[in-house]
Amino acid sequence: MPTDFVRSTWCALSVIVACGTSAWAARNEPEPFSLRDANVSEAAESPPAVADPLIDPFDKGSWSIYAHGTYYLDLEDNGITVGFGTVGVGYYYRNDWSWNFQLAGYDLQQDEQPDKYGGSFDVVLRGHFINRDPWTIFIDGGAGIFYSDRAFPAGGTHINFTLQAGFGGTYRLNEDTHLMGGAKWFHISNARRNGRDRNPHTDGIAFYLGVMWTR
Repeated sequence: MPTDFVRSTWCALSVIVACGTSAWAARNEPEPFSLRDANVSEAAESPPAVADPLIDPFDKGSWSIYAHGTYYLDLEDNGITVGFGTVGVGYYYRNDWSWNFQLAGYDLQQDEQPDKYGGSFDVVLRGHFINRDPWTIFIDGGAGIFYSDRAFPAGGTHINFTLQAGFGGTYRLNEDTHLMGGAKWFHISNARRNGRDRNPHTDGIAFYLGVMWTR
């Protein structure tokens, strides 16, 4: 076999092998790394962000401010009609339970008596025993001291005491505003501090509706 033919064949095979090796290496070479690739990698590895759950407005440490109007229905047929407005502030000393301090102003009417006006300071304990956001059901009760410009009820004294107990509910309107309302037994008397004969009293049901703000 001629030497020139062998040499030519060997050169051709060498070129073919070299080209094939270069093509295979280029095909399997890793792509250049970029910042975009790093961001995509980090996004893939990082778990999706989870929004913080909404804090319950009646958790321990929360505060509330509220205002409501009340109509009082006398149950003893004493001819008494009472309307009053209340503003108060509450502190939740534990989840769903609060101490509330409130002021109330009264329009007092009794048959055959001149109109009277009064005010009271009350301390009320409230517990939301059912809390299913956006609504709750609560019970509350408390006592206070009451003053009127004329003796109330008729034949009584200017200074009296209040007792109250009942139930109600709230409904969340937005993050920190709630509609509130309820009904409670309400009592006014002077606790016989001037004797049994000068202790007229009134017992009835108070219906109220208002707004509460929490933070």
